[in-house]
Amino acid sequence: MSNLPLVSIVIPTYNRPDIFRETVASADAQSYSNIEIICIDDSDSEYGASVDVDNFVHITDHPHQNYGDALNTGLDYATGEYVMILDDDDTVSEDHVQTMMDGLSNGDYEGAFANLNLVDSSGDVIGVQDIAEEIELQPPLKELLRGRQVYRTLSGFVVNRNVVESMGGFMTEIPYWIDLEFYIRFLSRHSIYVSDTRSINYRIHEKQISGTLSLEEKLEGYQTIVDRNRDTFDSFGKDYYRYCRARHYLLVALDASEKSRMAALPYLIKMLRVYPEQLINPDNWKMNAYHIYAYILSVENDNEFELRPIP
Repeated sequence: MSNLPLVSIVIPTYNRPDIFRETVASADAQSYSNIEIICIDDSDSEYGASVDVDNFVHITDHPHQNYGDALNTGLDYATGEYVMILDDDDTVSEDHVQTMMDGLSNGDYEGAFANLNLVDSSGDVIGVQDIAEEIELQPPLKELLRGRQVYRTLSGFVVNRNVVESMGGFMTEIPYWIDLEFYIRFLSRHSIYVSDTRSINYRIHEKQISGTLSLEEKLEGYQTIVDRNRDTFDSFGKDYYRYCRARHYLLVALDASEKSRMAALPYLIKMLRVYPEQLINPDNWKMNAYHIYAYILSVENDNEFELRPIP
């Protein structure tokens, strides 16, 4: 019997049989010897049943859940002291779990993560995200509250299972941004070790949920996160909540402006109503107040004017 803490690798999957097999193979190839792999299979064909690796648990009796529900089901079946989440379209290097566990044992941390390789649908690296460097420059919790995906994904994240359970698990009210909301709650209480290795391969493709959200879904999702974490917003000052909401309206307006100039207008007006005083300081918005007003006037007068952030 191993003296190493058991790590339960939880893989939720839904209708991605080919990529899923790569994901499972990368989990099974870990140099860290004490793991179990738990597959929450919501697929139509239950292709996880064909997987032939050691310590593999195949769960099929919770069909077509959202992502948060699937992760909570994985927690229910996990027996490890630690849990690693691994999305069914991502992979990790063979030393990833070992590196995460080393980091957790060398400091006052309850979670561990690493830098990302950004890969395309074929698995080719098309970019990187050096999270360890980014969080040195900006406080990660404050950036998360602003809606910025500092950690981008839960895939590859290793965490003490008891800590997650004490937090009430993962959000289930909406099927997206579960990662953003979880990291906000986690960092309001605990610390994350981030390795400077790039041991997580995060796949970017057109079927990602985040790329299919409507503007209203983005607003609804962010408001849900705000409602669940209002005390954390208020811990940064009485106006930070309004600032973050207004900033989110601006981001949605930018998205809307790519499709229709008129479509951006309602979100800009909502932004101005939520936090008009912030517009005197363009450094905080990367958007100049005069630029916004000029855009609004251009829409009303049917003139060409592009809404864009200031470099």
